[in-house]
Amino acid sequence: MPSLGSHDGRYMIKTQTKEEKTFLRQILPNYYRHMKENPHSFLTHFYGMYRVEMPDLGQSIYFVIMKSVFNTEKEIHKIWDLKGSTKGRRSKRGDSVHKDLEILDEGRKLQVGSNVKGAIMDQLKKDSAFLAKMEIMDYSLLLGVHLCTGEEKSPPSSPGSVESRRNGFTRSNTPYRREMKNTVV
Repeated sequence: MPSLGSHDGRYMIKTQTKEEKTFLRQILPNYYRHMKENPHSFLTHFYGMYRVEMPDLGQSIYFVIMKSVFNTEKEIHKIWDLKGSTKGRRSKRGDSVHKDLEILDEGRKLQVGSNVKGAIMDQLKKDSAFLAKMEIMDYSLLLGVHLCTGEEKSPPSSPGSVESRRNGFTRSNTPYRREMKNTVV
């Protein structure tokens, strides 16, 4: 199903089939409880589910609004869609999103420290248990990497701080927003 991003990169809008809409409504109470108990969940953060009726065409379009997983002022240099499997997990030539076999071929490892690793693994276990309970079998982890340069020593200011607003941070890595930021006089 097609998806679109908001102009500021904060939200994703994705159309749904009637079956997807029905399933999401069915699991919504459990999903809400899981997200409330796990504010740092790696699961998609849904903000709303809507229907647009087109009476002249006799049809409805269902869509959801979700949090963009790459809402950051940092440029994302590479993205992987990881399922933890190697069967059929190679991207097609020219795809911008890579898969499990490419990350293995590159020998790439994430350096995050033991505390962060523990928190990530704990949350992934909780999210996986929730998905299994909901009988959702087709899921993956979308991983984006920003390659730090030697100049990036201090952490960026928080997105809501006065300093970040003064410096024009956009909290978005979308090409449109980066272009707009570079053309501001």
